[in-house]
Amino acid sequence: MKKENKTKHKGWMEHFEQFLHEYCIKKGSFFIKDSVLYKLYGKWRQNKPSPLGKTQFNNFCKLYLNHKLIQKNCWFSVNESIKVHLTEDLINEMSKTGAKQKTKQKV
Repeated sequence: MKKENKTKHKGWMEHFEQFLHEYCIKKGSFFIKDSVLYKLYGKWRQNKPSPLGKTQFNNFCKLYLNHKLIQKNCWFSVNESIKVHLTEDLINEMSKTGAKQKTKQKV
């Protein structure tokens, strides 16, 4: 059975736009890893029914934000105001990819 594309439904678009509004997320020049953005979404959606799965969430992000693929991870460009919501754990998660890249270059 094929999964439904939630990006085609007005209710899900409004749901995602509420998330963007809550965190003041807009297109920008600061790149954030998809998993980190999804964790912020998870924090926001607590006590809210029917969360988006990661694949559907990424589909919505691709509609609203610029993105690029780095080491099999999708990174989305957002405005720098997102930084106030990033915990040390989330920053460390984003830096894992960069550390792996630097290690490969040294070898």
